[in-house]
Amino acid sequence: MEETGNKKDFKKWLEYLQQESWQLELIISSILLVVLTTRSEVVNDWANETIIQSTQPAVIFFPFIPLLLITAIGIAKINLVIHIFLRGFWIGCIGLRYVSNEIDIESLNYTELFTKFLKSRDLNFDRYLEQLEKCAVSFLALLFC
Repeated sequence: MEETGNKKDFKKWLEYLQQESWQLELIISSILLVVLTTRSEVVNDWANETIIQSTQPAVIFFPFIPLLLITAIGIAKINLVIHIFLRGFWIGCIGLRYVSNEIDIESLNYTELFTKFLKSRDLNFDRYLEQLEKCAVSFLALLFC
């Protein structure tokens, strides 16, 4: 079964989008964190007013709902901060990966012992970046669970 040109283009576009989606992910996470932080006072005021002064049946029978909302917003903020930190660290590691392949260890004129140590180390960041990617995505997934 042969793919048409449109399907190939669409697959290439999806692969490109998958590789470049971290930028949009970081922007959306940052905006969401700002919104949650600026609006948490409104939610706290509403929850306090609802718990103290409300005679609504839902609040009388379920007084934990406003507290659950406040807790959920706090957990979401913590997850977003961790996610943004990990994603920023991931971006720095991508830059390091780009530079690490060009390092000429011999030209650094280190002692022989340290040069052997550096040569024995795997300067490939791919495995490390994959683990960081999984951690960052897991904190983002926890946010939406």
